[in-house]
Amino acid sequence: MPKLTFQPGVSYRIVILYEHKEKSNDLDLGGEKAIHQKAGLETRFQKVGKGSLLMEIAYIRITYQGILNGSIDYEMLEGLQQGDNGTWQITYQRNIGKYLQLNVGYNGRSSEGSKSIHTGTVRMRAYF
Repeated sequence: MPKLTFQPGVSYRIVILYEHKEKSNDLDLGGEKAIHQKAGLETRFQKVGKGSLLMEIAYIRITYQGILNGSIDYEMLEGLQQGDNGTWQITYQRNIGKYLQLNVGYNGRSSEGSKSIHTGTVRMRAYF
């Protein structure tokens, strides 16, 4: 996967990426084919010893040949839909003292012809 990374210092990084992926099923098992083209942008801010903020956004174009029938197409499409898709993610990580870490995350995805899906997480880690 080609990436172009710009990192002007230790606390900031921006990445532009492109990925081309092809998946196919055996002809005996249905012969489904999927072509994924993904273009994305990722940026990260980090304070050493304090925490970090990661943001990602991607556009994914999927061309699919096959019958939409359940588990096979879900795997071939990687949970997305045929056509235009978008994904985004924000993750905030904060160190609280020496032994605790807080992680707050939000991600979402949107596909042609369906509503956006939003997911949030909060995790607290204790180091012993």
